[in-house]
Amino acid sequence: MVVELVGDPVRYRARVYGTAVVALRGLDLTGRFLDDPDALPAALRPAFLATYAEATSARQPITHLVTYRRPPDMAEEWQHNRVIMPFTRGGVGSVGILLVAIIPVDFNRDDASA
Repeated sequence: MVVELVGDPVRYRARVYGTAVVALRGLDLTGRFLDDPDALPAALRPAFLATYAEATSARQPITHLVTYRRPPDMAEEWQHNRVIMPFTRGGVGSVGILLVAIIPVDFNRDDASA
């Protein structure tokens, strides 16, 4: 996933929301702001946005193990490692892009088609 930082105060917009992430989430957020009310589950939104803010202020890669319940019914639970790598625009200045890798804990190479 590629997340763009927009505005001041900063908002996070999904520039690219990969097909594998769409398959896991059941929702495509490409082009949408992640603080939109229906973009992320309300209970998880603060934690997700906090990790993006953490990577932005640290200006270095961070990783977190995340337990998540999949929409729409939130019945199915799964875990993934989220790695967030910040990039500056033009190589200098403030962070403008976050590259986010989502790796399921039960990742099986035979299933890796995306």
